[in-house]
Amino acid sequence: MGPDYSRNLRSVPIRHGTERLSLPFSRRILAPRTVERASVNTASERANRTGRRIGYSAIIIIFALFWWMVGHLQEWEWLPFLTNDFDRVVPWIRASLSLSIVFNLAFLFWDPGWLTHAAEALASLVNLFVGLKMLQVFPFDFSGQEFNWEGVARGFLLFSLFAATVAIPIHLTRAVKASRRPSRRYYD
Repeated sequence: MGPDYSRNLRSVPIRHGTERLSLPFSRRILAPRTVERASVNTASERANRTGRRIGYSAIIIIFALFWWMVGHLQEWEWLPFLTNDFDRVVPWIRASLSLSIVFNLAFLFWDPGWLTHAAEALASLVNLFVGLKMLQVFPFDFSGQEFNWEGVARGFLLFSLFAATVAIPIHLTRAVKASRRPSRRYYD
């Protein structure tokens, strides 16, 4: 056990979830309030679990709809600037959407922090490859437009490549950090 500083501390009222502590030598700091947890399955954690499950379910439905729509965009002719080369990137887009659907299906049953961050890193890597393929094929034709939409589209693709490149190490770092602490996400 460490030294006992309790005789040197003064009690101070709690304000908005933080305690104001007096330390020896009269330094004062704000520290987060610590509460011992008797059980992992508290009402707020069950509500968080339910909210996450609803979110995962919504993502699955939306991405499944996108997966279906991507294959039909050419025949519907909603986007007149798509060229026939769009068919070359459809499998890559569908692979990215399928991977996200599979991850979210798994998260419905088990979603520790390290796994969600590792999955996000992998999804970002796949999205990076999809963006590179889109930039390489560039299945868009804006030749009849007054505005330089081609520059906007290429800029958007380059920005998405940059975002995916930045997201990969961030999610890998968070996955490593989350793997070092015990998970509180247990499903009954």
